[in-house]
Amino acid sequence: MDCLTNPTKLVILKEWRAKHFTPPHKPTMYINLTPHDIDVFTESAFTGLTQVNPSTWLADSVSHGQSIGAFPPAIKGGARIATTTIVLPHGPGDIPLVATEYGLPIGIPDNVQPEDILIVSLPMLSMLKEASHPLTSQCVSPWKVVRSSSNGSVVLGCMGFTK
Repeated sequence: MDCLTNPTKLVILKEWRAKHFTPPHKPTMYINLTPHDIDVFTESAFTGLTQVNPSTWLADSVSHGQSIGAFPPAIKGGARIATTTIVLPHGPGDIPLVATEYGLPIGIPDNVQPEDILIVSLPMLSMLKEASHPLTSQCVSPWKVVRSSSNGSVVLGCMGFTK
């Protein structure tokens, strides 16, 4: 009796194949490298959603029960772009004036896996692209960020991610 006609041998053969021929699969993990909670909602979760201009979305509220993803910051302070500040002569009214030079990213963990997706700020994503950083293809930034229509400094959530 061969494996095809003996159910017990067939199960043992399938288990052996799965163990020896199936590469281990690690699920994709989102890692939020911003200092903010990132909450993703469907468009229908927002009440009174209005697009003010191509990059500004406002809403009266959001139904938190309809979140399709919630990502707390992975590291305190988040990943940042290194900066150097140069003090310049004061501007009119004796107001301090500085020039800022932007450097490389800081705060990106060393143990990023190939299947990880890194959530970064839009300025960070732009800088990584400009610098041809090796992790650029794994980075995303919040897309269609929606702010409160009553207080524009309050972010209600976003509707996805952009590469």
